[in-house]
Formats: sequence, structure tokens, C-alpha cells
Amino acid sequence: VICSGLMDTEARGEAASAVIAHVISQALQKKAHGDASEYNIVLKELSHADIKDVSLRRWLVGLKGCTTFLGKGCEDLVGITLDLDWIHKDDQFVEDYIEYLSSLVSGNAVFLSPCIRKLISLMKPKTQQDPDLKLVFQRVHQTLHRMLELAPGGLHIVQKTVQELFPYKGKDSFVLDCYVMNLLQLLDYAPSLNPLILELTVTKLIEIDTELPKQSEHQLSDDEDVSEEEDEQPQFQVEINDDADVSRLTPYSWPDADGPVGDLSHKLDVLMARLLAYCKCFCHPEGVFCLHASTYLFSMLLEIFKRCILPTLGSSYPQFLCFYVCSLHESLYQGFLQCLWMTVESVSVSATVRQSAAAYLGSFIARAKFVPLSCTKTMLELLVQWTHRYVDQFDHLSSGADTTIHGPFYAVCQAVFYIFIFHHKQLLNTESGLQYMQSLNLTRIVSCRLNPLLVCLDSVVEMFATLTRNYQLAFCYTVLERNRRILLPHQGRKHFSVGTLFPFDPYTLPKSGQFIRHIYREWEGSHLSDLISEADSQSEHDTDDEYLRKHRISESDRDRMSGVLLSNSSPQSFSPAAN
Repeated sequence: VICSGLMDTEARGEAASAVIAHVISQALQKKAHGDASEYNIVLKELSHADIKDVSLRRWLVGLKGCTTFLGKGCEDLVGITLDLDWIHKDDQFVEDYIEYLSSLVSGNAVFLSPCIRKLISLMKPKTQQDPDLKLVFQRVHQTLHRMLELAPGGLHIVQKTVQELFPYKGKDSFVLDCYVMNLLQLLDYAPSLNPLILELTVTKLIEIDTELPKQSEHQLSDDEDVSEEEDEQPQFQVEINDDADVSRLTPYSWPDADGPVGDLSHKLDVLMARLLAYCKCFCHPEGVFCLHASTYLFSMLLEIFKRCILPTLGSSYPQFLCFYVCSLHESLYQGFLQCLWMTVESVSVSATVRQSAAAYLGSFIARAKFVPLSCTKTMLELLVQWTHRYVDQFDHLSSGADTTIHGPFYAVCQAVFYIFIFHHKQLLNTESGLQYMQSLNLTRIVSCRLNPLLVCLDSVVEMFATLTRNYQLAFCYTVLERNRRILLPHQGRKHFSVGTLFPFDPYTLPKSGQFIRHIYREWEGSHLSDLISEADSQSEHDTDDEYLRKHRISESDRDRMSGVLLSNSSPQSFSPAAN
């Protein structure tokens, strides 16, 4: 009777709330003794569809005074209050609701988890048409911040909940972008969650990225009859317009509601733009570069890279988070290269991951504008010296190419070829450039029995052979001709694969690409067209003896080339520890 009277009157003030608190208290005490009749009336009144805001607010104030009586068995009452549409009410109602939740979690920690779960679920918009969506998100963070201040242990609940409620990749890009935006805003008042949120988001990016059709990424023709040769050469052909303003993008820029629904590339683009903007702001607090903050972010991204990105076959875009951060300071890209090199060298790491690390290393040095020539030469020397040591140890045991045993070797060789292709002008356009390149003794690598020219990607081998022939640095065409004769009866060749042959292939996502284009080296290979045509024409008429005589190859190198044979057999014993 009292409940109904209070609901139907316009009485205001603390007296009404105090009476409601007394009613609720009595109902809870009777329920504890087995009489749930009055408790059920309270549930009915709170869930009434026509309840007015002024009355509902008094119930919340009354409940605030009874939270110490709420415990196990009252989940239905708490659940009704959590399902209230408080987020769209006026400021006073919202403040009263936040006070109620604060009292609730302070008086009984068992309700902390459902409160946090409800708040995080509100980070996912149900519709794009909500005109108050920005205000909704603001109030969610205001409330969640208050919860975590009162109960710091709630961070563990947040860690679990943000993972469980992350929208499925099939959701619209607007929903995904809103959720990630809110997770990044959460880090403003819960910075200890930084590693978790970053890894969670990167993992979701990888899931989307690996489902993208690779042909569309490289902007191949829509014609289904795309040749294998064309499919191997996209990394040298993509052009991107550079006409956008990256300064307009921030971690909290409002999501674009006009993007194509369900398009995976668009989803990946907006999420990458969001994370790249976050990286930029994190490394530039107050708009000024901070090495300490950048180093901290880099350390987090590097761990995520080693755990999630490096072992993933076919990743095309998430690794550019590291690429961007590395561009900010020399100590960062040096740390990245050191990590990759240590992985390549480590015999305790699986061969697949070592191959992937070599691919990342070669692609990074080739594509990063911010890596100076001195660093490029240092890494090239390390790679070449490693291959020479490998040849010393295993070439005499081999009777031909074997990717199952020597995968890391072929990956390192391909990295060497790839780096040289991109940097041959800088490497040779110095007074001692030719002497430096000759000192690397590339001929010994290409002519060894392990036969890397047979295994590495055709487009890379062709360009490397053309350039080294032009500068008389290595003599590949005799080996290539012999390989073609060997392969002819088999009608094909066996390529090794590390999943992502060139992890830093051209970045074709338009929005997020604004962060990458100015630090990314595009392929400038048009000047090689004439060289390649000339080399193809000359190789058709030159015999092995004529070719060797023209370039004055020593008898020992000629004998070595003559010994390059392909065999199905492989060394019977192999000690990876010696590698």
C-alpha cells in the first residue's frame, strides 16, 4: 500500500526516499526469513514500464541506503536496476544512479562483476542513430572510473570482461571502432591495462587481416585468370596517393558511420588508423616527442609482435604498428632489428619462426625510409656473414636444395637479395661502394650446392641476377640456366614459403595509410626494365662458357657452378645446434 501510494503521488524530497528505504529494508529482512511477498512487490514496482523518472530516482536513493542488506539471493533486484535505461536520463538522475552503484559495490563486492560487465557492454552501440551516443560513452567512463577508484581489484574483472565482450569481427565497422575507441579511452584512467588492451586489439586485427583476400590487398586485376608470375610480383607495383592530413586523426576521433558495411578491409583500415593514432599520441604527450613514453610503448608492441604477429602466417598490416613506432627514434628501430636478428640466429626457435624473422628483417630494411645506409650495411654484412658460415658448415653435406632442412638459410638469402634490390643505388653510389659489395662475395652464396636461386622467389631472383650481372658482383645466369634444365622434366619448381614472404609489402589501406606513407620506401624499379630485357635477350644467346669468359670467372668458381645440381636426396644428418 505504501509503495503504491508513493508511486502515484508527486511528493518530493528526502522524506519520500527515506520511506522507500524503510520499505525496501523491511522487504529484504522478511525475505531473509523466508517471506518474499513484499520483496516481490518491490521488484514489480521497479520493473513497471510506466514508472516516472522522478519516482524511479527516489527508489534509487532509497536503494542506496539499503545496499548493505543486498547479498546473494538479491541478484534479480540488482539485475533490474542494472537494466534501467539510466544512461539517457538527465544529469541529476545519472548522478544518483552512479551514487547507487558506488554504494552497491562498496557494500557488497559480489555485485562488482555484473556492474562492470554492464558498463563495458554499453561501449558497444546498439545503433548508429543514437544522437546521444557521445554522451552515453562519456557517462560510461565516468561511472566505470568511479567503480575502479572504489574497488581497484575490479581491474581483474575488466581484463576478463573486455575480452569476453569484444565484438565479433562480423559486426559493422562502426561497432568495432566504437569499442576499440572506448578501450583506448579506458586506458586514460586504467593505464595498467595497456599491455592487455593492445594485445587484445592486435589479436583481433590479425583475425581480420588474415581473412582478407590477398589479391585485393595487392590491387591485382579482377580477372580470375591471374598468372602465377603476376601474383609473385605485387610488392614492386603498388602506388598510393599521399593527399591526406594525418593530424586530424586522434585515438578518440568519432567513428565514421558511412563506411561500407561488412567490408573487412574497411574494418581493418579504421581499426589500424585508431591504433596508429593512439601510438602517435602516446609517444607525443602534450604534442612533444617523449623517448621514455615511446620506449615503453615499443617494449609492449615488441612483446606483442613476438607472441602474436611473428608466428602468424599471412599477416599484412598489424606489423605496421611496430613499423610506425620504430620510425620515431633510432633506438627503437635498432631494438626491432636486434630482436629479429637474435631470432634468426637462435637455434632454440623453430625453423618457421626463424624464416619469418628473416623475412621481416629483409622487408623492414628494404622499406623503411628512416633506416640509414650505415645501418643497412651493418645488417647486410651480418646476414651475408651468416650465410657464408652456413655454407662452410653444410654445403659439403648437401647434394642440392632442401627446404625442409635449410629453410632459415634460404630465408636469409632471400632477405639479402631483397635488401640489395632496394638499396643497390645507395650501396654502389659511393667511392668505395663497388669494393664493399665485392667484399661480400655474393658469387659464393649463389653458386653453392644449397642453390638458393632455385628456392627463392622468381621475381626477386630475376632482379637480383640482373643487377649483380650489370655490376659484375655475382654470376647468377649460368646457375639459373642449369636450374631451368633441371626443372624442365618436372614441369615446375618447389618454392619454400615462410607464410609472409615480404611482411612490409605496400600499405594499401587508405585511411590508416596516412601514418605510413611518408616513412615508407616505394619500389622504384622502372629503370630495371631495360636491364631485365637486355639480360633476357643476352642470356638466350650466351652459352655457359661464353658467359663465364665474358666475366672472367676463376676456374674454382666455374667448378663450383658446375657442381650445382638438384637432387631429391638430402643430408642424412643435420645438427641444428651447429647452425
